[in-house]
Amino acid sequence: MKKMLLFLSLTFLLFPLLAMAKTFNNPQVNGYGLDYCREWGKNCGMPAATAFCKSKGYEKAVNFEVVENNQKTRVINGGMVCDAPSCDRISRVTCKPKQVTINNPKVNGYGLDYCREWSKNCGMPAATAFCKSKGYQKAVHFTYKKDNQKTRVINGGQVCDASYCDRIDMVVCQ
Repeated sequence: MKKMLLFLSLTFLLFPLLAMAKTFNNPQVNGYGLDYCREWGKNCGMPAATAFCKSKGYEKAVNFEVVENNQKTRVINGGMVCDAPSCDRISRVTCKPKQVTINNPKVNGYGLDYCREWSKNCGMPAATAFCKSKGYQKAVHFTYKKDNQKTRVINGGQVCDASYCDRIDMVVCQ
C-alpha cells in the first residue's frame, strides 16, 4: 500500500514530465529481466533504471517499479545473471527523453520566423517544424522576440523583412 501511494504521489508531481516520457514494461537486458542493481549488489534502484534508460537513448529514469523474488535477471553493467530465488527485477521504468536548447535558431542564415507558413500556424507549430528539421521529435518550449530582424519562414522559405516580423529566439527540442 505504501509503495502504491508513493508511486501515485510521484506520478502526480511528475505529470508534466511524464507526459513527454516513455514507459517500458518488463524491461529486458539480453533476454533477461532488468536486475534491480546496476552492478552486482551495488547501485540499486534508480541507478539501474537510469542505466537502462540511457541504453535506450533517453536522458534518465524518472520512475520505476520493482518485483521482488521474481525471475532470472541480468545486471545491466557487467552482464551477470542472477538466477537465485531472491532476484529482484525492475518491472516498469519511465524514461525522460533527451532535450536540447537552441538559442537564436536559424533557417538558411535568417532567424526562425514565428510562423511555420506565411502568417499561419504561428508559435509552437514553427518551433516544432524547426526541431523536426534538426532530427528531433518536437519542440517542448520556445520564446520569441518582436525585434524587427529579418526572419525566414521554415515551411515555404519566404523572408520577412517588415517591422511586424517576429522571430523565435530560443527553442527546446526533444
